[in-house]
Amino acid sequence: MQTGSKKTYLTLFALALLLTVCKQEETDVSYQPNGSGTLDLSKREIFLGSKTIPLDGQWNFYWNRLIPVVGDGSNPFWKGGEKARVPEVWNHLSFQGKRLDGIGFASYRLKLFLPPDSQPYAISIPDLGTSYEFYANGLLIASAGKVGKDPETSTAGYKPQIAVLSGKNLDLVLHISNFQNRWGGFWSSVRVGHWSDVLSERERSLTVDICLAMIAAIMSVYNLFLYFFRRKEPAPLLFSLHCFLILCRILTTGERLGYRILGDSLWEYSNKLEYFSVYASAPTLYAFLNRYCPTEFWRRFGLWLTSPYYIICALVLFFPNRYYTLTLFPASMYALFVTMPTWAILLSQGIRRNLEGAAILMLGYAVITLCTIGDILNSMGLFRIHYLIPYGQIFLIVCYSLLISKIFSVSFRKSTELSSKMKSLVSYTREIMLSSSYRHSAHYVLSILSETDRKGSRDKIHVYLEDSKSSSWRKYSTDGERVSEDLMSDQEMEKYLGCDPSALEKPFIKEKRFIVPVRHPISARLLLDIPLHKESLQDSSLDWVQGIADAFAFSIQNINRQDRDKLAIIGELSAEIVHDIGHHIMILRQHLRNLGEYEEKRKQAAVRQAEKETEALSNLSLDILDVSKNRIILDLQNVKIGDYFREIRDDLRHFFLSLEKEMKLTCTIQARGKFKLDPFRIRRLIFNLAKNAAEATPQKGLFSIRVEKESNILYLIFEDNGSGFNSDLKERLYEPMGILSSSKPHGAGLGLSIIGKIVSAHGGEILIDSGKGRGSRFTILLPESGV
Repeated sequence: MQTGSKKTYLTLFALALLLTVCKQEETDVSYQPNGSGTLDLSKREIFLGSKTIPLDGQWNFYWNRLIPVVGDGSNPFWKGGEKARVPEVWNHLSFQGKRLDGIGFASYRLKLFLPPDSQPYAISIPDLGTSYEFYANGLLIASAGKVGKDPETSTAGYKPQIAVLSGKNLDLVLHISNFQNRWGGFWSSVRVGHWSDVLSERERSLTVDICLAMIAAIMSVYNLFLYFFRRKEPAPLLFSLHCFLILCRILTTGERLGYRILGDSLWEYSNKLEYFSVYASAPTLYAFLNRYCPTEFWRRFGLWLTSPYYIICALVLFFPNRYYTLTLFPASMYALFVTMPTWAILLSQGIRRNLEGAAILMLGYAVITLCTIGDILNSMGLFRIHYLIPYGQIFLIVCYSLLISKIFSVSFRKSTELSSKMKSLVSYTREIMLSSSYRHSAHYVLSILSETDRKGSRDKIHVYLEDSKSSSWRKYSTDGERVSEDLMSDQEMEKYLGCDPSALEKPFIKEKRFIVPVRHPISARLLLDIPLHKESLQDSSLDWVQGIADAFAFSIQNINRQDRDKLAIIGELSAEIVHDIGHHIMILRQHLRNLGEYEEKRKQAAVRQAEKETEALSNLSLDILDVSKNRIILDLQNVKIGDYFREIRDDLRHFFLSLEKEMKLTCTIQARGKFKLDPFRIRRLIFNLAKNAAEATPQKGLFSIRVEKESNILYLIFEDNGSGFNSDLKERLYEPMGILSSSKPHGAGLGLSIIGKIVSAHGGEILIDSGKGRGSRFTILLPESGV
């Protein structure tokens, strides 16, 4: 525990003890009635310093007699009384050798002498059990409930109040009756003093009760709303219920505000609420503590240990006062010797386990335990103090508020850290996914994990990658400075982990190291092996490490896919090259086969055409080299536009005639003059487009060429009625490997990739308008400069 936290806890504990001491009642034995039932307080110095004096001591007591009050005190019925100690319940008294119970009625009498000064005096009367009439010199000065000699004529009522005293020599008479409660009698101290002092003391007591009630009510509502926003966690709901029970306890004790609200007619229900709030608060408190300090012991035996409280609560709800009041002493002893020590031990264990909030709750629980013990001693008459449980409960609320503040502060800090980690995770994931090899990806993951090692330890970080081909594992390690690579067999991995690596599904801790397995449906199995720190067990850290592991797995999957794609590209390129070579060889074969049958003029034309095909084959070999080098070196020449494109038109006709399908060719040349370009490359470009159009056309096709020139731009417009290209053709036309998907049955488009490279080499631009089922239109713009 940190030093600052210790000081905070000690300060709170000191305040709690101060509160306990301050609530102890002031009783001075030098100011008590003498044996004749007389109390002389006529000396002025007795009331100096805003002091009120309790009228505790020996009063004249008359059991089962409501003696008529006469102003001069000469009533002959006052004979036959005995002395009784005040305050005390009747259940602890005997009269004329007979033990009394709590049911009955009686009269009390005291002669009181006050100082002969001009200041008015008053008495403060708390609740008495359970109805009373207070007389001074024959005048009724206060009453609560209705005093009677039987249950039919008596009504219970609690009404703490102040009464002004007229005169200095007073004959005080108190009539009390009780037929509703097990406990009856003059059970609370009546205090006398200057009117202003009595009023101040009463206002202070009333203010404290109202403040305590407001605190309990606010915390009950606050935690209820807290639960509504986070229903998965029941702790706020439990504490809200506990605060509500504290509120009920405050309203039914002390100033008895709850009894005033409900009225004398509902005294029985108010009394049930008083007892029920005490008994029900215990299991709700223990259930709340168990949320922050869970233990296996309470999980197994908690219901059994709290079951007596549930039984007692049922007795209070469904049985009358004479039965449920019998539970007060056994419930107090059960709490004092069973549940209270049990939870003190469990909270102490929670502190040793470093559970969050255990120390703060232990402090609050210790104070409320002391207050409960004080109230138990008070109910037994062993220690005369005010009821302290509400104050202990408020102190527990303060501790819980401190805990909530700490949790919210930590949560805010964690959310800030998590936000930063998620941002870094996105960046790291992007970098990991760009890795081109297993080694590069593993090295990058290791560098990330070593950089974020907050402890700065030199413990090695390992990454294990399964090699399914050799039934082994690649082990990449780093100590923060350099990266090493080793191979481990399956047996070595199983020995190190203590289990079969293929059976791992969840992260686990082994010898102060954190092992994070990654099982991906496509990529190989991965393991991250990092040093274990306290921060490593935080949810945000676990999620961040898991995110890095998942990015690593996807990177491996991406690398495997790239390898497969590269092999596929090589195969497809080979098929395309073979197809192009075969096309030119087919034309050469056709000319050579018919060479003997041609006339001399046609023979020369066939030879020239054969030379063109050999040049095309040579140009194809150059194209293959250009693709492999990802660049094209142009041989720019000034050509006559009309002659050049008419020659290409004638060659295209021969090409289409050699096909097994019917293709109609139209060529419109609307440009004149000369233009600087690479004649072999442009010819190759046009033939590639023609070949693609023929392959994308069913039986009868159309291929048109239009050549136009505007300013210094040469426009080549090609159209066909084939099946069209995919919508991503334009974007993929300039890919480094030029592998484009199309509707061609023979390959993956080496010709299309060459088109893009040739146009780019000329400094031109391609405009594509194509769609599935509506043909294609290529518009090629070539600048005059040829740059």
